[in-house]
Amino acid sequence: MLQTYYIEDSIIHFGCNDSHTFTTPLSFGTKLSKNNSSSPGQEHDIDPFWYQSIIGILMYTMLGIWSNIAYAISCLSKYSANPSKIHLDQALYCLCYLASIKTFGLKYNGILNRDIFSLILGYSDFDWAGDINTCYFTGDYVFFMCRAAISWSSKL
Repeated sequence: MLQTYYIEDSIIHFGCNDSHTFTTPLSFGTKLSKNNSSSPGQEHDIDPFWYQSIIGILMYTMLGIWSNIAYAISCLSKYSANPSKIHLDQALYCLCYLASIKTFGLKYNGILNRDIFSLILGYSDFDWAGDINTCYFTGDYVFFMCRAAISWSSKL
């Protein structure tokens, strides 16, 4: 099942319809940190509800079909209570990334007369002390069966 129409509606709703498309869910070398501004009215103060709406849309598409944005969602969702302009820009960047891949989908391509265990493949990765605020690591994994992702996770 593709989520093309859902992604298109979301892009129009958040004003990204004229934006460029990107090839990665987050911009290269992105290291996000807490929003330390406490004075209201500064340019980097963002409405949390607006930011949380974007994160919710991204999370829904990740759970449905786009496992490749799991790490981006993990990074972005930590700042939902007090987002800055940088966090919002990265969330919109991820939404524009979805716009560039909205017609892609999963295809389960089973191969006959093969052992089921030869069709299962898994990958994992760790980002040791990648969170600059807490020095925690992020662990990710994805499992494939018949060349399509069947299980994935990205956790701090």
